[in-house]
Amino acid sequence: MAVGGLVASTTVDVLRRRFGTGRLLVADAAGPSCWSARRLWVRPFWVVAAGAVVAGSGASIWRILVATIRQDFTPPDLLGRTYSAPGS
Repeated sequence: MAVGGLVASTTVDVLRRRFGTGRLLVADAAGPSCWSARRLWVRPFWVVAAGAVVAGSGASIWRILVATIRQDFTPPDLLGRTYSAPGS
């Protein structure tokens, strides 16, 4: 998953410009369901390993995009409070 996170962190801006934030967030929310369904039928190690990389990528993309949205819509003087609040 760490490999996927590193790859995603370097490509998320390109993906955001190409597909848009909304589409990426929807795909990232739907991705785990599709991956879980696929695991019911296919279980070779390489498929599970590839899924872990994709899951790591998705998790990183989600965190980066949500943090960007939060920063865009939070007034600068409240950013510290927003990030220090529980559940941020």
